[in-house]
Amino acid sequence: MNKKFIWIFAVILIIIAVGVFYFLYKQQPSRVNIQNNTTYPRTSNFAFYPVHEIKLNKFNSGTYNTEGYVVKFYTCPPCPKGAQCKPCMRDNIVISENNKRLETYSLSDKEMILFANSPKQFELGGKYKFSINILDYKSTSEPINDVEIVGYNSNSSSVDCYDCGEGGWQKMSEKCGQAIITKSDFKSCLINFSWSSVNQNTSTDEIKDGYIEIGGSEVLKNPTTKSIKVFIYHQWAVDKDGNLYLLGQLG
Repeated sequence: MNKKFIWIFAVILIIIAVGVFYFLYKQQPSRVNIQNNTTYPRTSNFAFYPVHEIKLNKFNSGTYNTEGYVVKFYTCPPCPKGAQCKPCMRDNIVISENNKRLETYSLSDKEMILFANSPKQFELGGKYKFSINILDYKSTSEPINDVEIVGYNSNSSSVDCYDCGEGGWQKMSEKCGQAIITKSDFKSCLINFSWSSVNQNTSTDEIKDGYIEIGGSEVLKNPTTKSIKVFIYHQWAVDKDGNLYLLGQLG
């Protein structure tokens, strides 16, 4: 067998091998991590308010944190080339304090439209914490101006977060004037401070109980050797002796 034939045979084998490798490579499934397929950063350390407080108080433009279940999302359908399509609503999701899916935009004070990029990055029925920006105009029939997402976290099933992130629980100089035995005691205490958002209409159902650690940013379900048992309302907490704690930003 002459050398020329050997070289030709070798080149053919190399071409076949490259072709087979390329074919197998193209058949591999996408390795994109869907969990990281987001268009937003994590939440920022803004003041936290539940959906109903934002809507009932008709908050002015500004940035806040809130949370809710995704109960509806909408994306504007594509307009065929050359067609004259009606203007459509900006892409958005609807969040709710209750995990009940919606079909329409007939919303209660516990539901809110959040304008969003790529709404389908959110899971219907999933619970998220959002950093939002309330704009200085509105394009819907809702009682507040348009609200858009600027960041979000997916809520963990094992830990509740109230202003979590770059923060930590710290003891405040203020203190309740009495021992705190019930959620109503905590509500009565917070009403007396001008910096809190609590009023007579605030439901004690919004007050949670759990455990915190000084310097930590989580509300724990179970105690640790360093934890303090508290009632929590958004970024404020109180122990049985009336000591108040604030979840603030470090540094």
